[in-house]
Amino acid sequence: MLERELEPHRRLAELHRSVQAAEDELKGVQKEIRTRKNLRAGRQTTLGEFEEHFAELAGSVGLPGDPGARLSHSSLLPQVRAGTLTKVGHGVRCAISVVYRMAFLSYALVTGATDLPSFLVIDSPRKNVGYGHDDQELIGRLYTHFLDHIPGVRSGGSLRTRPRQIIIVDNDLPKLPKRLLDQMHTIELTRDNPLVP
Repeated sequence: MLERELEPHRRLAELHRSVQAAEDELKGVQKEIRTRKNLRAGRQTTLGEFEEHFAELAGSVGLPGDPGARLSHSSLLPQVRAGTLTKVGHGVRCAISVVYRMAFLSYALVTGATDLPSFLVIDSPRKNVGYGHDDQELIGRLYTHFLDHIPGVRSGGSLRTRPRQIIIVDNDLPKLPKRLLDQMHTIELTRDNPLVP
């Protein structure tokens, strides 16, 4: 008889534990939803900041015809006002690609937004831009801006800036002021000495 009297109490106690477990699970789900919303908002903020940074760099290089370089929100790759990069000439396309990589590096140096190494290799920008007069002026501006911008980012006073290494592989350098050439460590490879020492 005592067992019969205790049975409803046991069932109520079990239901109470189930309700408490469900409430704890609900709190966990609500917390995860808030976290995900915060992460999404944080990602949108970072994307907006990076997009502004990229557009500012692209504008400061002085691209011919002002193609309106910006980011595609679907692919996060660079594009121009007219659409994909295939809508502009090969030289402008190369310059936008270099600026895109430079934007990642300088944004990471200033914000500490990544733990990846601050290392960038750019292959043959001069050859890819072209050898016409306008092309040569563009590559000169690109090199000048690149060599002025990255050290400027480093000396900006941010405590989060990190060491960096940038390697530019090119067949020959454009005409640059001596102050910029002095910032570079040049390794010239020849037929007799084709390997990096």
